[in-house]
Amino acid sequence: MTDLTDDLAEGRLYLPQEDLDRFGVTRAALEQGQDTPAVRELVTLTCRRTRKSLTDSRALLDSTAPGFRPLQRALLDLAEHQLGRVENTGTSVTRRAVGYGVRVPVAVLLRERRQLKAGTALDG
Repeated sequence: MTDLTDDLAEGRLYLPQEDLDRFGVTRAALEQGQDTPAVRELVTLTCRRTRKSLTDSRALLDSTAPGFRPLQRALLDLAEHQLGRVENTGTSVTRRAVGYGVRVPVAVLLRERRQLKAGTALDG
């Protein structure tokens, strides 16, 4: 969803057709960046599902090899950050891509680096 506009411009649409049908949203409506109740509902549903998937993925941290936990934790944090930006952007996601910004990604990576140096990153 974060790069929906880029995907559409390149001829791709990764949202499930059944969701588009459920809300009566057309590809053209997304390509035109329409801000309608139906598009808002579609964005909300997609964000809700993504949030659940990310939350469920957190449970995998405990079963991940310790050496990979810092990377997995950072990736989940960055994905949650970007999802929050999409949630705040709403239907504007149909008109422009939503990136990570700079401050939060740098902070996440520095946090993991500090924890690695301190020897605490592998524990959780």
